[in-house]
Amino acid sequence: AFQANQRCKVWKDSVTLWINVLNSYRDAPSVVYNNLGIAYSSIGEFERAKANLEKSLEIDPSYSPSYVNLGNLYNSIGDSKKAITLYNRALSIERNSVEAYFNLGVVYNNIGRKEEAMKMFEKAIAIEPAHLLSYVNLINLYEISGKQNKIAPLYEKAIANDLDYFDAYFYAGNLYSGKNKARKAIPFYKRAIRISPDSVEAYNNL
Repeated sequence: AFQANQRCKVWKDSVTLWINVLNSYRDAPSVVYNNLGIAYSSIGEFERAKANLEKSLEIDPSYSPSYVNLGNLYNSIGDSKKAITLYNRALSIERNSVEAYFNLGVVYNNIGRKEEAMKMFEKAIAIEPAHLLSYVNLINLYEISGKQNKIAPLYEKAIANDLDYFDAYFYAGNLYSGKNKARKAIPFYKRAIRISPDSVEAYNNL
């Protein structure tokens, strides 16, 4: 409860911060309204969030992060169709927007369009190989879609990019352990434990 209260205070402070920034400008740039919109969204003030994100786009219709954030807002209230339109608008402006691809993947997954979701997460990783949440979501989709042959290479890519991804290191430890290569398995189990110190399985395997 204390941490939740602290997070709420941080976001309320963010609203105050961006309002003060806004008041210090005669003609505030798009990014200020965008950031104020994010802050309002984070405390559940959706109408104010929407108004500020739309103001951001009124000032600069080519500012792609505001389309993504507005898409996130619509997705959070269950309007998947509107969210998809906004994410695609962001991609029409910034074709390498990792956040747009990632959030498209989330929406597609939520509405059961698994194949399209996988493609979006794959594109996000291709652009930003260290985007941890895309790995997590993509591997979950591979598992439920019966694409186990794609999981190991993705774990290996996560390790190659030095991500703090417990499942990847635990998988690698198990892989070497299963091949009777305990000495090679140990560093992977140790890294897994550093990421998730409460993992009983990793300790037991180590």
